[in-house]
Amino acid sequence: MKRLVVALALGALLARGAAFAAEPALTVSEPEPPHRLAAALALGGVYAGWATAQWLIVYRDRPRYPFAAGGEGWFSDRSYAGGADKLGHLWGNLVCTRLGTDLLRRGGWDTLPASLSSAGLSFAFFFLVEVKDGLFHVFSYSDLAGNAAGALLGAMMENFPALDGALDVRVQWFRSQDYRREGSHTFFVEDYSGQSYLFALKPRALRAVREGRWSVRWLQLVNPVVGFQTRGYQPAPPATEPRHREQELFVGLTVDLQAMSDLLLEGAASRPVRWGHQAAHTVTEFLNPPFSTLKGDVLSRSPDPN
Repeated sequence: MKRLVVALALGALLARGAAFAAEPALTVSEPEPPHRLAAALALGGVYAGWATAQWLIVYRDRPRYPFAAGGEGWFSDRSYAGGADKLGHLWGNLVCTRLGTDLLRRGGWDTLPASLSSAGLSFAFFFLVEVKDGLFHVFSYSDLAGNAAGALLGAMMENFPALDGALDVRVQWFRSQDYRREGSHTFFVEDYSGQSYLFALKPRALRAVREGRWSVRWLQLVNPVVGFQTRGYQPAPPATEPRHREQELFVGLTVDLQAMSDLLLEGAASRPVRWGHQAAHTVTEFLNPPFSTLKGDVLSRSPDPN
């Protein structure tokens, strides 16, 4: 399930980048008729393709068990991945909802029905994946809550531009030591010890910052963040080595590469530069570069002795 959430979100990011690259140069012409049905079929095809691939790669040869429902915990210090996977579900559904909305809107849908349809499809799809997980692992109520929160937040950000302009939800990742360990079979999306989930506040939402002189305008390149990360939970170290698990809730500062790309590339006349700007604008809304966050105050806890 964790693999599918993030893999689908990353696949949607790549698909949106390809859509940008396929856009023709701006010309004066008659507006194209809407292609609402084609857009809806394309979005459904993305989900169907990922579901088929996931079944063939992950589930087909795995043994089934009697259906089990319960959970892996929420954010306790002994829950699966220390709760980081719940934010992974939130992030994945937010990305799928927003990119699905964009696809439907390009096909002629209005924003409200596009966002509600995309959010509903994302949640329904991952609900069915949870049902399938109930036969192979466990149907997780906490995963379901993360899915719902991400779909809802994605729809809200599509319909309230002020919210979208003021907040980003990003993942920052660099391979952890246990992930890099020889013999590790952990899929990269489950390398929670290398991930940080960031709720970034964007100063450029303020007109005084966005349109002011450079003495204040540079502030849009720096985002205050509230972040959450876990270390030592997943992937687990070998049983022969001591294990220290830790959860961290922190505030800090990070760079806003989306604002930087907008300042440098927005309004470019060159078609390749416009494509690059569109792709960078999309990717940097959801992903943060490694080692780009400066942590300040940190609250931490661990179930293991120091």
